[in-house]
Amino acid sequence: EDPEVVLEAVQTTYLREHPWTVAFTQENRTNEVLQDMVMRKGAGKATLEAFLNLEIALEADAWICTLHSNWCQLIDELRMTIGGKA
Repeated sequence: EDPEVVLEAVQTTYLREHPWTVAFTQENRTNEVLQDMVMRKGAGKATLEAFLNLEIALEADAWICTLHSNWCQLIDELRMTIGGKA
């Protein structure tokens, strides 16, 4: 949701002796209102991007996201129950 978080995660990993692989989708990350984003991208593309991001988050060994976001809370709960990664 926040492009600065992605940039910080990528920069932080390169400082390590054994860097992590950071996976993310290339998209215009903003904190715009959901309805505005769906109007701009179209419902089909917005839905596919959401499912792609969900899939990446559930497959990851580690995950960074703010729990102030409902979307991130959903992913966190799915990782704890379905993925067993909490």
